[in-house]
Amino acid sequence: MDWQWLTLTLNQAFTWTLYNSIEASLLVLLILLCQQLGKKHFSIRWHHAVWFLLLWKLAVPWSIDSSISLYNWLPPSPWTSMQEAPPPTEPIVLAAEALHQDESALQPDGSLANEASFSWISLLSLIWIGGVAIFAITMTRSTYQLLSQLKNDVFVQDEAVLRVFSHCQKQMGISKSIPLRMSHQMTSPALMGIWRPQIWLPANLLDKLNEHELRHIFLHELAHWKRRDIPVNSIMSVLLILNWFNPLLWYAASRMRQDQEMACDALALTYLQETEVPRYGYTMIKMLELYADPKQIHFTAGFSSSKKQVKSRGISCRSQIVRTLVWLTIFVSWNDRKHNRKRT
Repeated sequence: MDWQWLTLTLNQAFTWTLYNSIEASLLVLLILLCQQLGKKHFSIRWHHAVWFLLLWKLAVPWSIDSSISLYNWLPPSPWTSMQEAPPPTEPIVLAAEALHQDESALQPDGSLANEASFSWISLLSLIWIGGVAIFAITMTRSTYQLLSQLKNDVFVQDEAVLRVFSHCQKQMGISKSIPLRMSHQMTSPALMGIWRPQIWLPANLLDKLNEHELRHIFLHELAHWKRRDIPVNSIMSVLLILNWFNPLLWYAASRMRQDQEMACDALALTYLQETEVPRYGYTMIKMLELYADPKQIHFTAGFSSSKKQVKSRGISCRSQIVRTLVWLTIFVSWNDRKHNRKRT
């Protein structure tokens, strides 16, 4: 095996990933700034859609050159400089010079002199590829263990629940068969599967929710499927493995998931009447109380959120009047239940 070629390839891959990650960090800051400035002027779907620029930046190894690009402030990447280098005009002379340099670099024992040195870029490259391997193995193992635990879960047989779910599918125009399954491993409703999607529900959920609340959950999970959020989350998870060293990208992925949940809420609310919107807020509160600490699993999309996210999701409804109504409903209901707990 040509170790020198392997080391050079690894160094080039790490160098490109590092510079691309730095440029992506600038894009994250720009996205967060635009979201903050356009908070009251753009819809929640726009807030989530803008994150696809980050996905494109991380996944595509090239970009359009521009004189006004923010990336011009960064020092040029060695990988870019190598690609932009002009081809040699005198290959015979260059080859002779290279051969002469190789001969002069030989040690008495015949080994190359530069093989004895270990550059810092080679060390960082090894650390990077080691981290990629650890994260990839850990994520693959956890996903495999979860799927192994879920493969024997039973399908929902309750005709009333299946009737509500079928009505939600027809209402959203989804003809694909999406089974419902019950699981003791899941702590919140979740959609899993890219080609064979299935919705998992916690084992005791059906006994605690009424028909309207189940409808809200089904609309939300079907909204994830309609928006193709599972493939997006899967791609983002893979990109995070490659850029595991960048904490800003992990934060961006978390914000992207939050905006994704609110975008699904916005889509689900389009299938509800305005009088039903406050009930949707109550469902979020009830799910938060039932499953206060939902597990965030890679390659899935779920309904539950943290307490901080519930307020954000509650105010992302269609109109200003409805947004205010939902926020007040959630806020008053949450405070009342909080005071009742203190009294008891």
